[in-house]
Amino acid sequence: MTTLRVVKVSVAEKKFNPDQPRVPAGDPQGGQWAAEGGAGSESAPVGHPQGKVTVKVKDFAQGYEDNELQRFGMTKDHIKRMLSLPGYDTSITIGRNRDYNTLSIETKWTDPATKERIGHSKREFMFDRDVAFCLDDELVFAQKFQNRGLAQDLYKRQIEILTKETTVDQIRLQADISIGRYAWAKQGFQYSDNNDARQASGKFLSWARRNGINQPPGGWPRFRTPQDVANYRIPGVKLPHTAIENPDIKPGDYEAGKAFMLDKSGHGSWRGKLWLRNKS
Repeated sequence: MTTLRVVKVSVAEKKFNPDQPRVPAGDPQGGQWAAEGGAGSESAPVGHPQGKVTVKVKDFAQGYEDNELQRFGMTKDHIKRMLSLPGYDTSITIGRNRDYNTLSIETKWTDPATKERIGHSKREFMFDRDVAFCLDDELVFAQKFQNRGLAQDLYKRQIEILTKETTVDQIRLQADISIGRYAWAKQGFQYSDNNDARQASGKFLSWARRNGINQPPGGWPRFRTPQDVANYRIPGVKLPHTAIENPDIKPGDYEAGKAFMLDKSGHGSWRGKLWLRNKS
């Protein structure tokens, strides 16, 4: 049986580049991942059939799931296009989490050639007062199917479709997996809790002292956003990868803010949100 390992988001894949450029915010494509090297992951793997997409419904009276999807400006077509992986069979189950009155979308992907499960995901759609948001709860890929750009492709299409074609206002997630603590900051996610910025400032001070970093000119930083942390630099100070507790990072020297976010004993996990459109 293939072992599945929780990676939750594409940024946990060891060869993922967390510094991949994004289209500038002023562009109609703003906020999306820019292509690297010209080749994308939109085509099916060589020698594989294209794969099929099936949609199942549970916990709803017949046809009522369409009404629930419409609350978020979505249809089954949006869901299929957002969650299918070219070259793999995609099984989508639309249901309801009765405990929290949320719309639940669970997805499983299978290799059509070998019938091997390659991964699964879970997303929940709900309202926080007048804000409609998608909670990216889980994304799991089998070890052998990581580092293929699959998760990156999914998130790229999720952002594009939710932004352009639905009424979902926001994506939320927990940035708690390895490289994800840094990469989601670079992708524009903000702290869901404003207190996280204050706590990050205090944690950085303790972390810097443990690593023998002296107070920089102008004093210790007071962060306001995850981007403040990720981009923070101290002149003349870099940490080698051997000083950072994180098995997923590449060899090299890291600026202070990036090292702090990547270090297991540094920033720690944080709840993130990405606004897809402005609320009036």
